[in-house]
Amino acid sequence: MSGVVQPLLAIVGPLSLKSIPQGAATQVFAAVHSKALPLAGQYLADCNAATPRRDAEDAHLAQRLWKESEEIVQELFL
Repeated sequence: MSGVVQPLLAIVGPLSLKSIPQGAATQVFAAVHSKALPLAGQYLADCNAATPRRDAEDAHLAQRLWKESEEIVQELFL
């Protein structure tokens, strides 16, 4: 990071960014907690079912992303 960004993040980061344990909490909850089982397949935020952004449920966009991803992976293995 540039010299300007690093001090700025040191000031603003603790106020607006999650710590590493906070950032990992939802993934760990979904992977190992028995209360997460009924939420399987749902979007989770802060260990609760939540509504994702509209573009996250866009089937056309998902298909395009899949196609682009396949092309990238194919190029990596050529």
